[in-house]
Amino acid sequence: MNPDVLNFLFDNNALVNSHPTNPNIMSQAMVSSFSMDISTYSSDLYEYPATNRPTGGLPNAFVMCWENVLIPAKWMRQQLGLKPSPQALLTVKQRLLRNPRLQAALAVVEQDLIQLLNSVSAWGPLYIVSEESVQFVEAVCKNLFPRLAFCLSSTTTMTNVHVIGAPSRFQFLNPQTGRFGLVVVSPHQTDICACGEAYKTAPFVVSKSVHVQNARHLTLEDFTLHLRTLAEYVPQAAPCDTSFAIQL
Repeated sequence: MNPDVLNFLFDNNALVNSHPTNPNIMSQAMVSSFSMDISTYSSDLYEYPATNRPTGGLPNAFVMCWENVLIPAKWMRQQLGLKPSPQALLTVKQRLLRNPRLQAALAVVEQDLIQLLNSVSAWGPLYIVSEESVQFVEAVCKNLFPRLAFCLSSTTTMTNVHVIGAPSRFQFLNPQTGRFGLVVVSPHQTDICACGEAYKTAPFVVSKSVHVQNARHLTLEDFTLHLRTLAEYVPQAAPCDTSFAIQL
């Protein structure tokens, strides 16, 4: 996890208003990167029924890793040769174009991923962190997951999914405004430990971590089941007002 993510969450009011009046709630890095022409897409294909968020409950912020939690990064590296370079990405795209079966399999992963992000972000701001640059995440989305790229670049879909939070000050030392749930879903033990240590910076935080251990070894078919499991479980963690750490 980027070490600045937790500090940014605590230094900014990411939870007081999950739908700010400014529609451009993504970070400038994400906005400048995810800048595709969304007018070429039909929003009917990518919108899912909204999840009603209970009022008066514990507000939550979610941090989810891109690699091996949201996409099968290791599988894509081993089976498709995906690397953080334009040429490698072009090679992967050409390979997919020659294999309709593989295209269909990745489309299922993409659909389940979109559903997962919508389901989780209904409970609070969702921060996606990657081991690679945001520009590479954008390139992967545009070339391999175009529906997801549409959703992330749109100002009307997934408006609660972003890399960094809203710009107003977050008073994390206040018992009222400083009490919120921090849900971290990651395959890295360092991220899980960071979640558990968050109370040192924000004493009223409710730390909730999900250590995803085996996703990097899954087949593509099993990875879709992994996404569906997360879609069922992670939103259930949101209402919990006590800290926990589990393994999946």
